[in-house]
Amino acid sequence: MITSLKRIGFVLKETYKASIHYPEYFSCGETLKDFRVWWKSLNPKNNSLLDASPWISFTVIKFLDKYLKSDMKVFEYGSGGSTLFFAKRVEKVVSIEHHKLWFEKVNQYLKELKLANIKYNLFEPENDPDFHKKNIADPGDYISDDQDSVEKNYEKYVKSIDQFPDAYFDVVSIDGRARPSCCKHALPKIKKGGYLIFDNVEIPHYANSLNLLKPDEWDVKRFFGLVPYIKPFSMTLTAKKIN
Repeated sequence: MITSLKRIGFVLKETYKASIHYPEYFSCGETLKDFRVWWKSLNPKNNSLLDASPWISFTVIKFLDKYLKSDMKVFEYGSGGSTLFFAKRVEKVVSIEHHKLWFEKVNQYLKELKLANIKYNLFEPENDPDFHKKNIADPGDYISDDQDSVEKNYEKYVKSIDQFPDAYFDVVSIDGRARPSCCKHALPKIKKGGYLIFDNVEIPHYANSLNLLKPDEWDVKRFFGLVPYIKPFSMTLTAKKIN
């Protein structure tokens, strides 16, 4: 009972804050619709991998569920439940992971499910002697700000998408490391009418990469609200390539 009251209180508090700070990106109605599924996702027995669910805004999950078709191709930076979600809906998924132990766990799970339409690759970060001279907000620096990435470089991880032709993917999802750099390399690879999905865009140092989304080329929308498996609200961006 105490836990339930705390969760309800938390959502009410976050809803109030969201309506003040992100009124153009927040929908109270959508939050109410998502509340029951969000509550269920907080059960310790549930997780993204077992549920085959992306760890992004519920609104964007519902959009992708309607948008994705069986002849589409998807590239994702960051793997897990999203990998399964995409694989069950599209022709081909290329998934890139940086964390070896997580890669091994997910890879074993994929083998057990015998999903044949996933190309799953590990690109661990490399040592970067110039790390402290670089800027995490600069798409050309290929670094990340999380604790495990200090003095590490994600250039090979980011550039793994470069092997594919331009305008090849229907969706590119960015929910991994060095996201500004991922955005820079992802944009040319998305076909006209396709989408970039960029998670946690409320983080300030992602702003530089979002400036790459020119208004005459991309139809950009942001969705702030509940996210499965965690309490904090977050913002996920969708950008449709229109030119």
